Amino acid sequence: MDNTDKYIEILNDRILPNIDYDLLWQSYKTEDKAYAKGVLKILHEGMTEAYSTDSFDCHGDEEYLVTPAVIQSKNTKAVALALLDIDLMSSGELCGIKILTKHGLIDTSDKDLPKEYRNAVGRMYFPFNYGYTADISGDIHDTIAAPTKDIKTIQKDYSNHEIFLLNEPCVGSEDFEHDDEDLEQ
Repeated sequence: MDNTDKYIEILNDRILPNIDYDLLWQSYKTEDKAYAKGVLKILHEGMTEAYSTDSFDCHGDEEYLVTPAVIQSKNTKAVALALLDIDLMSSGELCGIKILTKHGLIDTSDKDLPKEYRNAVGRMYFPFNYGYTADISGDIHDTIAAPTKDIKTIQKDYSNHEIFLLNEPCVGSEDFEHDDEDLEQ
């Protein structure tokens, strides 16, 4: 099992099912974003556990990386946590994004995602700026990401936030029976 598979296993077994997505969604809209920062810390700690580091080099030992990130829509200014798939052999090319919404983790490349839901996610978040928690040297795309003030604010002190995940898994991303506006609320 490679390190990315280890991280995905940690995410699926211990982290993602136990996030309170309603609380996370509400936290995105608060001034301090405390719960979101706490979730980002747990996501980052899981990445560090799986990869045994949070510093990576393009064209180094790892070919591919999944890293926690904060995104912000250029249009709506909506902020969210995300997991970014980074191709380290392509000097940091962003090749996938999964956004943590109030309905759970949404894989934006999932072909089975209902069209109306894909459209709602697109309207809410795309195009976006991003900033990830990993330190990736040689990422030529980092300047394209252009982390905004809001992204930098969340990243600046997320490691100081302690939260507790739910003891029991919660209902999340399988619940797609919502109107487009439901995502935007």
